[in-house]
Amino acid sequence: MIQSIRDLLKDMKDGDHAELLLSRYLKVQESSDKNERTALFKRAKNATKNVKEIYETAFDRWKKFVIENCDVREFHIDQRMIIGLGGTNILEAGLTLHHTYGTPYIPASALKGLCAHWFADFLATKNNKNDDNARENPDYIKIFGNTNNAGRIQFYDALIFPKSLEKGCLCDDIMTPHHGDYYNSDGEVAPTEYDLPVPVAFLSVQGNFLVALSCEDKDDAGKISSRGKKWLDYVWTMLENALAQNGVGGKTNSGYGFGTLRELPKPVPPPKPALRKGDIKKLIRLSKKEAEKYGKTFLFKDEDGNLCIVMGKEETEIKKRVPNSGDTIELVFESEQTQNNTKFLRFQLKK
Repeated sequence: MIQSIRDLLKDMKDGDHAELLLSRYLKVQESSDKNERTALFKRAKNATKNVKEIYETAFDRWKKFVIENCDVREFHIDQRMIIGLGGTNILEAGLTLHHTYGTPYIPASALKGLCAHWFADFLATKNNKNDDNARENPDYIKIFGNTNNAGRIQFYDALIFPKSLEKGCLCDDIMTPHHGDYYNSDGEVAPTEYDLPVPVAFLSVQGNFLVALSCEDKDDAGKISSRGKKWLDYVWTMLENALAQNGVGGKTNSGYGFGTLRELPKPVPPPKPALRKGDIKKLIRLSKKEAEKYGKTFLFKDEDGNLCIVMGKEETEIKKRVPNSGDTIELVFESEQTQNNTKFLRFQLKK
């Protein structure tokens, strides 16, 4: 049976699930066959791009949920990141990928653990106590909880942005441990200067991730209360420092896992359709002083800030309907005019 499966794998050229490929589809298990390992990594990198269309649908749904119910930030990896390096794997080096989509993500437990560790260190340094005492701090317990109490802050898995998949989120990487015999013998074989380095290939991650936090302190409408937002601001500051100073995941001593948190860019509203003759718009009358800045005595603005004038023969009637500045009226768009290098929209009364 095993041999039959291996024979089928020989004809496999690609795939759509990187996590499944890395855990089940290595054709030759001997560590001496580097070509098979290289080919497997190439298929895994392609798989994260192949899955982009279906993943983007799921990501957009998730993003909509967390924006409506949580507080969100974007985490940008400065260089690279590796999570799950020591996990159970048929390769020497593991990698944590999403079970459903095979894409990189940062588990909520990793973010919470990193943040809690940073805060415990901060409290221990501030109060000249050890970590165990720091973890008994009331603020620490309120935020992260303990064996008897749940914390107020909920951490969510950080999903990678689809654009990062498109650019290529998995990267070829290598480490060269020099003293393999020493590590494998539990210290019975002494390390020497003459030990040969053994290169080990692995995959690391680059890209941007959507990080979401929530607080159980809600208002009557089910939204995060003002007090809850203060707690979240407090935790965001911790997490920002932890990611910048400690890094998340493995090999942080080598520079992996460091990055910055930033606000999500505000969505750009779609352009409004061009105004057409006959369209009805609500206008607000400007004061005489404001109108005189444009060489007029009677002037309006629409909701987009465009300057608006009215048909001369209808000016008297319109003045009766909006006698004061700030009054509003609905008029019909007629045309666009330019006077003294200033654009005006011309309106008339509805028929």
